[in-house]
Amino acid sequence: MQILTPAKLFPTWKELFWRESETCLEWYAERQRESHRELWTAQYGSDDYDVNLETQVEVAKETGPGDPDVPFRIGSGPGLTPGVSFEIESF
Repeated sequence: MQILTPAKLFPTWKELFWRESETCLEWYAERQRESHRELWTAQYGSDDYDVNLETQVEVAKETGPGDPDVPFRIGSGPGLTPGVSFEIESF
């Protein structure tokens, strides 16, 4: 049985106006997304998606036929984040 607390019943103002929140009104979230697109278009002359395609980092590792072709993001590659053994090796 889930206990409802005031925090779950009444979202904060931050949650209400954050476009990724489930409690944000759909029309407001869409307006924020459109504003974000307009900002990127004004700054770079292209849409956010186009900027990501043009500036993505390529990986030298060859992917196999079953591996998805996922763009590499800095901070998510092997060796860039501490593994499970990080704590053990540091002592």
